[in-house]
Amino acid sequence: MRQILVDYARSQKSKRRRSGALKVELEDAAIVSPQQAREIVDLHEALEKLAQLDARKAQVVDGIF
Repeated sequence: MRQILVDYARSQKSKRRRSGALKVELEDAAIVSPQQAREIVDLHEALEKLAQLDARKAQVVDGIF
């Protein structure tokens, strides 16, 4: 689920660079504001950095979400 949210947030960020509508499957859709999108990407990046430092701690935190 986290990866779906991250992909969606990134697509919203890049949406400004593309013309036309963004195709989002119904099961992948989420209501995410631009602020929430940035927070989701920031959280994902922080978890990736934590995984590099301590994989077990990253797994524990990822299990919470």
